[in-house]
Amino acid sequence: MKTILCVADAPAGAEKAISSITEQVQLHNTRIILFHNIHTRFEILKGGPSHLQLIEELEERNEYLELMEALTGRLKQQNPEAGISYEIEIRHGLLQETVPALVLKKQVDLVLLCNQETHPQALLSEIRDKSGCPVLVVPPQSVRSTETNTAFAAMLQHELLAETVS
Repeated sequence: MKTILCVADAPAGAEKAISSITEQVQLHNTRIILFHNIHTRFEILKGGPSHLQLIEELEERNEYLELMEALTGRLKQQNPEAGISYEIEIRHGLLQETVPALVLKKQVDLVLLCNQETHPQALLSEIRDKSGCPVLVVPPQSVRSTETNTAFAAMLQHELLAETVS
């Protein structure tokens, strides 16, 4: 079974990317982990978080969890016979630390970074370097055109086949 970690700032971006992938690439017996990272806004060295900050982070986590549960339901309905299993992971911390840790823990074969236009290139490069598996960045515009979807699907298929051969 192949494991794909889909890192998304928003469920809509993940849904478009995954939908375009499953339409064009056979992902039978694949596990897709939908991942959202909540950047911790407080510094523990400065005396720890305030009660209000903890409540805000908990509310953000719960809102995102509800969105991701709805997304997994829609994705399962779109392609029920494919045998794709979905998991949801939400972590707190720095993205360049949480993604590589999750790659190792879940034995991820491929990382998809969806809608990452808000992250600087240096951060994306650091994630690539630390992950130890192929990382594909899926810009928002790539899930809008058939030509780009086809090119992306070909790249994804190549990465999955390369992992199988090695």
